[in-house]
Amino acid sequence: MHSDKHFLISTISVQENAVKNILFQASTMLLRLAVFKIFSFLAFKMNAYTSFLMFTEDTIQKLFFLTARPPLRHSLLVLAFAVAFASSGLYDTLLWALDSPGYITKSTTVDVSASLLSSQLLADPLYNVFISNPEKNLDLVDIDQAISGGLFKSGFNFSLPGVVAASSKGIAPATQPFNLTGPRIWLDNEGLSVSVNGSGMSFCPPVTVDANSQAWRCAINNTNAYDMLVAAIGQPRIFWNADRSDILLPNRKDNPWASLGTGGDTAAMKQVFTVTKGNRRHTFLETVLKVSMLAFHPAMLDAAEVTDLIRRTWAPDPTKPIDATTQLLVDHVLEAQANGTSFTNGAIMKQDNYSIYTATIGLFNPLQPGSDLPEYAILQTTGISLTLLRSETLVNHVVPAEPCPYYYTNFATGGKVRSTNCYKSTGNQTGARFLGQIDASSMVILSDILGDGSTSMSATAVNQTGLDWYLNHTAHIDGLLVSRAFILGGDPTGVEIELKTNEAALSYLQVILIVIPLFFTVASLVLMMRDKAGLYRSSFMCAVSAATKMHGISSKNVGYMRPPPLITPVLEGGHIKLLTPGGGMLGNVGVHMVMPYDEPVTEPFLDKT
Repeated sequence: MHSDKHFLISTISVQENAVKNILFQASTMLLRLAVFKIFSFLAFKMNAYTSFLMFTEDTIQKLFFLTARPPLRHSLLVLAFAVAFASSGLYDTLLWALDSPGYITKSTTVDVSASLLSSQLLADPLYNVFISNPEKNLDLVDIDQAISGGLFKSGFNFSLPGVVAASSKGIAPATQPFNLTGPRIWLDNEGLSVSVNGSGMSFCPPVTVDANSQAWRCAINNTNAYDMLVAAIGQPRIFWNADRSDILLPNRKDNPWASLGTGGDTAAMKQVFTVTKGNRRHTFLETVLKVSMLAFHPAMLDAAEVTDLIRRTWAPDPTKPIDATTQLLVDHVLEAQANGTSFTNGAIMKQDNYSIYTATIGLFNPLQPGSDLPEYAILQTTGISLTLLRSETLVNHVVPAEPCPYYYTNFATGGKVRSTNCYKSTGNQTGARFLGQIDASSMVILSDILGDGSTSMSATAVNQTGLDWYLNHTAHIDGLLVSRAFILGGDPTGVEIELKTNEAALSYLQVILIVIPLFFTVASLVLMMRDKAGLYRSSFMCAVSAATKMHGISSKNVGYMRPPPLITPVLEGGHIKLLTPGGGMLGNVGVHMVMPYDEPVTEPFLDKT
């Protein structure tokens, strides 16, 4: 079946549609010639010379011939020729109709250039991409189209292969003790550093475990649980120095993570952001995975469902039975649920000098302001990774978007500054100055793929098929997102795109149909030459010229005239005469008139009945 489809699909490039048109027209001309020669051969076999002459007449003359009641077989011959010849003229239309699709798409990989961006990039591309799966069919999710869409102008055919050249990364020694700062990615000697702002750590101070990690485990009151749930998960914190820091918050105006990142949803988010101080710009990739399970009071989460969810999202190997450490977490969650309290547990670790990872698990019975009792309980697990991708030195220093008497920062999305936090600045303003710029260059949010966080069933809260799909595609998503981010908010040098061009193409079926008329034409010509069809191989003019020995043409050698004689019509005495070269004249010789020729016209077919 696959080979049959390949036979019908356009796969053979011919570059341009003009070439296709020439091939189709040439094939049509050959087919019409073959039809003419085949019917001429039939007329020869039937000794139907008048029918043969009708082949070259127009439709009206053919109708007059048919209404004159010639022999039936002669009429049928002319009628069949008229139908076949007219139909053969539509052969090129048939060939065009077989286009499937009529072109092939070729890709050329090129590096993104400044000229390409200036001519083809949209004026204000979206920095965020939202991928949803409401049909619950992962085959319908096209991550390439989603992440590469909305970048360039309509008609610019391209794709992002997700390939970015390796870049240098600039780090610096820590300027403060690890037990005071926790894991950070240090960027300069003045304390510029980046980490993840974990909401759990605000209510449960972490304890240093070793030189690279900290952990926490606390029972928390339900009022604090509400405050933790309304904060979006995965907020990078940028420390400009030992005293000043900013948090990269999702903008509620245009960023769905402002809502999906809070509460009990199951979703994933990836974002590429840059931190620029002076003329040094650092690019980071953050990945957030949030899984939730919910039960409305007085119902409680089933112990088996809690165990299954924690095993699949927290255990070192989810395919194996639950280990003792993970089982201890399950016990803490179930104990908090039985007590009607909230619980948080987590760890943050520095995997190397360029990356940080944090994981949390918590049971929350949020008590909203003004309420006496919690309305629901949420079990939530999260995983957040933060990685330094690139460090670069810019030609110019970053410029503040506006003057301000306080410590302040530019906030940008998609490479364009949207606002500052000038009048939100708090604390001591001694030495106030512009600190730098934070740019959420590009981000992607995945919803309805990993599961439904509004259920109390573990299998639904985190769909294993969706989770496996996400884990299998996460590296490709990273590559696409980084490419998009560098095009929008960074230096596109080293980012590859595939330019796609359409070339006219033929299918194997079309090629065969183009060649077939050539074989018919050759076969018909061979038939005519083999059987010495005489006058049926040439036009009426050739026949007349040969029969009258005009211009030295022999009646025994009817064929093409080289050069053809010049026949001139003249009007004499009210009659039109056809003058031939040498002063002769064409005329009709009657039965009792003397023929001025010394050699009669003889053709072997004249005696046929």
